[in-house]
Amino acid sequence: MPIRHEAWVNNGGAAFVLGDHYLVTPLTHMYARLVMISTLAGGNRLAIFPPTLPPTAANLIETIRKSKPDVVWIVPSLVKLIAEEEGGVDLLKSLEIVCSAGGPIPNELGEKLLAENVHLMSAIASSESGIIMNTVRDSENVKAWDYFRRLPHVAVPSLGESRGGTLRARAGCTFPYGQYS
Repeated sequence: MPIRHEAWVNNGGAAFVLGDHYLVTPLTHMYARLVMISTLAGGNRLAIFPPTLPPTAANLIETIRKSKPDVVWIVPSLVKLIAEEEGGVDLLKSLEIVCSAGGPIPNELGEKLLAENVHLMSAIASSESGIIMNTVRDSENVKAWDYFRRLPHVAVPSLGESRGGTLRARAGCTFPYGQYS
């Protein structure tokens, strides 16, 4: 399925958040590539976890503190690692958003972080479609941190349904040409 340049830039997810970003995920992962492209296209600063360091809690906390980001893009296992370290929850609390992908944040940890006012966000994406669901929520639904919502540009037609003027991703999602042309 062809994906146009604008769809990659706008659907990466990072362009909607202004500020400084910190990426912990390896650049070989599609999640990291989407974040990198959309962060830079959005005119934001991006710092990347040094590949020469092991991702220990101490290294993660130190490098995040030094880079002073507003948003951290990370995998759930490393969120857990940081949260278990002394001062880790306070660090996560200081961020505008802690966004994870690549797997679920354990419920117990998510509830603990929510109780500490950590702003969690998760995303579901693929190479073919970019981000299709996330857990961004309004202030009224702040407790629904683990409930994924389909993004407005994603439609899920029934099998065999024909849609003129749309692209259909392998996951069965459609993207209107007008929005991404």
